[in-house]
Amino acid sequence: MSGRIDSGSRRTVRGFTLVELLVVIGIIAVLIGVLLPALNKARRSAATLQCSSNMRQIANAVIMYCNANKGHLMPALISQDGPYPDGWFWAAELVHQKYINAPNIFRNGGTTRVVDQSSVFRCPEGLAPDDWAGASGTGGASYGQAPTDPANNAYVYGVCPNPRSDGSTPYGVATWYQLNTRISGYSSLNPISGSNNPPFIYFDKSKDSSNGCATMSDQLHCPDYQRSMSNIHKSSLVVMLAEADALNWNDNSAVTTNGETMYMTRLGARHGQKSSNKNNAYTNFAFFDGHVQLFPTQPIEDTVGGDTSIGESSGTIFVLAKQKK
Repeated sequence: MSGRIDSGSRRTVRGFTLVELLVVIGIIAVLIGVLLPALNKARRSAATLQCSSNMRQIANAVIMYCNANKGHLMPALISQDGPYPDGWFWAAELVHQKYINAPNIFRNGGTTRVVDQSSVFRCPEGLAPDDWAGASGTGGASYGQAPTDPANNAYVYGVCPNPRSDGSTPYGVATWYQLNTRISGYSSLNPISGSNNPPFIYFDKSKDSSNGCATMSDQLHCPDYQRSMSNIHKSSLVVMLAEADALNWNDNSAVTTNGETMYMTRLGARHGQKSSNKNNAYTNFAFFDGHVQLFPTQPIEDTVGGDTSIGESSGTIFVLAKQKK
């Protein structure tokens, strides 16, 4: 028997025609077009949940700090002056005093700030460090003109001198979140009778002459600036922590952007679909009872007259004076 293959047993192998190949490519393109929006929506939903989880952990750390300090609320920031020549920044102190873990932006004794990609203080829908340079958060560079403004959605590192005057190892923390804070120097900050008195104070040395405060030490002991958990009567409604860049986000004047006049333009709107005029979206707030909730920034930022609270009906209270016992 020979090894020849009978020609009648041969099978013809037929490949794809160009038309068939184009049809397959078209079907794949349609499927990608259908699936990508759903995948993107799922990714953003996961990021929003991660942001909420971050804020819940930070809120719990703030509460632990308060409990360990006889109920006193921590300063948001103390500028470098008087008894605090190296200043104070709330996020860095929570980490330094071991109430929560996060990377030190000064690595191995170096002088260059390094912002880690993984941190409980980083909002996954905030701007990445490579896309928007961070700042101290104490000046106008971090004041956005609308909640969706990139200036509201980057990170700040507060006060973190390097080297430190006390000789200790330099430390600092980059954060995409800020306490519900207002800067010192206003007569409306009294925790009981003030008209615009959020829970936390940013102690600014340039305001020493205000409210009868001659020095930073006077500021730190000023009755108008003292805060404790006893001032929180509606823990499930009073905002502790917000998505924001500026420390002084709860101190706004009217700003008109894209034809809309707004009064709380320094909030960070990082989640969900933007409004038709691109000014607003959604933001997370952490409350004093420890829960975190997602809110649309409009109508919160539309509050007329600079009053940064729209009352209990909205589920949010930004100033102590708006609480109803």
